[in-house]
Amino acid sequence: MWRVVARTEKSAVVALLTCTGGEEVDRLTSGDPELLAFLTGRTSSEE
Repeated sequence: MWRVVARTEKSAVVALLTCTGGEEVDRLTSGDPELLAFLTGRTSSEE
């Protein structure tokens, strides 16, 4: 599972979560245009 923690026009920070309890296990920061496009309108993997 994942959740968007922060987002700007040029980058996003995504928290990577456990499937069982939703605990954060890592964070990913990226400015990849494809990732930013994928995240448009989404705040988590549950959408």
